[in-house]
Amino acid sequence: MTLCINSKKSEKTSIMSEKTYFCFQVFNQLMEDFITSRYNFYKAINLQCKKIDKGTNYIYTYDYTSHSLKFGMLKSVFSTLYNCLDKIAHLVNYYFSKSEIDANNINIYFDWFTSDEFKEIIIEKQNYRLLALFSLALDFKQNSPYNNLQRIRNRITHSFLNVAMDFSLSKAPESYETSDELLIEHINSLFIVVKSAIIYTIIAIRLDSKENNTLPMIATMQSDIYK
Repeated sequence: MTLCINSKKSEKTSIMSEKTYFCFQVFNQLMEDFITSRYNFYKAINLQCKKIDKGTNYIYTYDYTSHSLKFGMLKSVFSTLYNCLDKIAHLVNYYFSKSEIDANNINIYFDWFTSDEFKEIIIEKQNYRLLALFSLALDFKQNSPYNNLQRIRNRITHSFLNVAMDFSLSKAPESYETSDELLIEHINSLFIVVKSAIIYTIIAIRLDSKENNTLPMIATMQSDIYK
């Protein structure tokens, strides 16, 4: 990992700086979330469950919406996957920062990749993988290809997203409804986006560690985790 020579040593291990240790742990948590999402997605799509399941203790609103453990799991998978994007922003921010980290500074989100601070890092490093992360983040802006994924995440996290019967599904782009087929389709799209962001990040860090003769992230050599 990239670190200053005079970086504060970690209290957890004598062979790493505090900054290096923190970056490793963010990376480990990122991979744990990604793999857990894959497992829970597999479990959810193979779960035999009624579309209207009284076990969830839902309130019947007479609007043909569905509520079940399966849909709850699918929404949870979507949220966890989207959270991976925020963790990627954390990892890149702390890795390329020249200052000591503040582990309590958690107000960094995927949108940070469009900030002036990150633009300066791209210009300084001349790293096209970082530029790819910038472009990917732009795709989540208003009227961009992945803005719909951001809207869905915000609905699930802060409000609600109904799974509706096809014949009652609203066609409005700002709707708080989706179908089970569309929800699964969106999750598959998000898997591709997150996987791409992880790969961009890994390559960017690898190249930076070689150019600056710093410690590599050995764990990233385990390419089989993406299969």
